[in-house]
Amino acid sequence: MSSYVVSYELSSKERDCTELHKRIKSYIAYYHCLNCTWIIKSEFTVEQIRTHLLAALHKSDRLLVAKIQA
Repeated sequence: MSSYVVSYELSSKERDCTELHKRIKSYIAYYHCLNCTWIIKSEFTVEQIRTHLLAALHKSDRLLVAKIQA
């Protein structure tokens, strides 16, 4: 299991993040550390997590998923 940082930027401040937050909270563990930044634990790859989360975003939104290595 690995830890990942997830950060996003919505193209519109009025956009609802409920579905995105629901998807983030579906992982084994999560921590909401900054306004649009989370730390999650998952057995999935960066690509799998990114695909899963992108489904909740608009095409003009931005998403970063990066593996944390100590």
